[in-house]
Amino acid sequence: MFSFKIMNEKDRISRSAIILIVFGVLDVVSLCRTAPLLVRAVYGICRFGLPWRTLVAVFEIVRVLLFSSFAVSAYAFLCRRRWAFPLYYCQFPLRLLFFSTSLGFLTLINRPIQSMPLHFTIAGIVTVAEIARLVATIMIHKRDNNALEPIIA
Repeated sequence: MFSFKIMNEKDRISRSAIILIVFGVLDVVSLCRTAPLLVRAVYGICRFGLPWRTLVAVFEIVRVLLFSSFAVSAYAFLCRRRWAFPLYYCQFPLRLLFFSTSLGFLTLINRPIQSMPLHFTIAGIVTVAEIARLVATIMIHKRDNNALEPIIA
């Protein structure tokens, strides 16, 4: 009754490629979540200039660059580009610093309840998930070059 089509080797999408696509989608979600903050930060810098304290100015510039790089990393992971890995490695400490993690949208679960223990639990889970994403990215980067497009120079 049912027939299954056996896929050719080149029709098959590797597990690593699927994981990279999921990472790209998570970066799109991160970009959507941080877009209002990005617009507000850029507007504040353009309208009022940089804050008078040097550390705050550097902090704002780095935050704008991080939030802007979400679009670039989303494109890179969705298109399975090799340069997505070094970009993510640069983003990782900044994602933790600004708590702009890939699964940061899970913190919205606590918004209606507003329970402090639940908030810390979710924050811990999200942080561990970001570290797991880093480990998975490193493993894919080292092991599976077939999931990647060649670098176009």
